[in-house]
Amino acid sequence: MGELEGKVAVITGEQFDRAFRLNARGILFTVQKALPLINDGGSILMTGSNASLGAFPGWSLYAGSKAVQQSWARVWLNELRDRRIRVNVLTPARSPPPSRRNCSTRRRKPRSSPSCPRGQMGRPEEIASVALFPASDHSSYVNGLELVADGGTTQSEKRAHLMSSITIIGTGNMARTLGALAVKGGNTVEVMGRDQAKARRLADLLGGGTTTGEWGAVPAGDIVVAALLFDGVVPVVAEYGDALAGKVLVDISNPFNATFDGLAHSEETSIAQEVATVAPADTRVVKAFNTIFRGVLETGRPDVFLAGDDAQAKSDVAAFVESLGLRPRDVGGLRMAHWLEGMGVITVGLAGNGVGHWDFALGVDDFAG
Repeated sequence: MGELEGKVAVITGEQFDRAFRLNARGILFTVQKALPLINDGGSILMTGSNASLGAFPGWSLYAGSKAVQQSWARVWLNELRDRRIRVNVLTPARSPPPSRRNCSTRRRKPRSSPSCPRGQMGRPEEIASVALFPASDHSSYVNGLELVADGGTTQSEKRAHLMSSITIIGTGNMARTLGALAVKGGNTVEVMGRDQAKARRLADLLGGGTTTGEWGAVPAGDIVVAALLFDGVVPVVAEYGDALAGKVLVDISNPFNATFDGLAHSEETSIAQEVATVAPADTRVVKAFNTIFRGVLETGRPDVFLAGDDAQAKSDVAAFVESLGLRPRDVGGLRMAHWLEGMGVITVGLAGNGVGHWDFALGVDDFAG
């Protein structure tokens, strides 16, 4: 399936032909050849994909080639009405194949789906159970249906997209990267910078209706991301003062020392904890994104570790993370921000030593006992 990926600016004719030959032409002519073998009153069940229901960058070929099935089901049920053949589409989420789940005596749990309310991917037998209904006589009055079996992922993602309005304080590389992801994820984005001209240029670059706000004014976003170097975060929060009242404030900074092998502060604290001491009392501070290199954030789907004392604030940030197509990982209260900053140091150490490059991220894999 990965071979079918490609952003619109770089899609080739060969990629297009391959995607639609497999997922569109293949389905159509398979059904055509099978029609003489299907009994009157029978059932045709095509397999769709929830990629066609989402807005995943780089997946336009795959999503488009699978989306044709919904249209075909509506047309074919009318063309086949004289034979009373029903046509439906089953749209599952990703699930691990049995061969992967049984390859070790210590079996891996299905990897969590970023937005699935159940918290993990579906199992093949669960999808098979759903498929039995439209394929059986029990669904004799069901026709032209797209049956989505993805654990609620699609609906959860739609809700997440509706709830996130983001203000980014800063105009540097991380501001640009997070802003671009936020726009692609369907979020409302505002940019604030001391240099208004630079902020406007970034907003124009991000597109998607991105606006700019006046430095020090009340941010438009419910979630405010401080995309600043670590030594500027606390002073800027203090400067904004009451303008941040009632906001969820996300600190993404890493306070590295001069040699990048330790933290700039010696005490068991963190930039996020220091921010909480100068922010208004009802500002809810969350630490997030600091363990991910910018290049990985731009192109990968890493885990996003987050820490904070307010459960609703972490839920709001988690929904924002999910809208980016990433998986949030709650590590606990704001005191854990100190250890997240330590993880940032470990990540740099790995890049310079054991891993040897920057194209990786720390993450979590679940294993059954």
